Amino acid sequence: MFEQTIRETKKQRMKKLLFLLTVITSIFSANAQKVYTESDIRIIPKPTQTLIKTGVFEFTKDTKFVVNGDFQKDARKCFGF
Repeated sequence: MFEQTIRETKKQRMKKLLFLLTVITSIFSANAQKVYTESDIRIIPKPTQTLIKTGVFEFTKDTKFVVNGDFQKDARKCFGF
């Protein structure tokens, strides 16, 4: 009986520790931002020069997508483009 209580207490401590580690990891990963390098950018045809600056690219209703093949066409339909 006493051993069972000790096991349950250990399990509770492990659950609390796991929860705490999960929360801490989530907080740090939410604040981390990806730093992009030239090798991360894959554009065809490859540009002769790439200048990386801060900013965003937004897809709007006017953004055009050119797709080839059934898989890409299905993906386009799924995303509403």
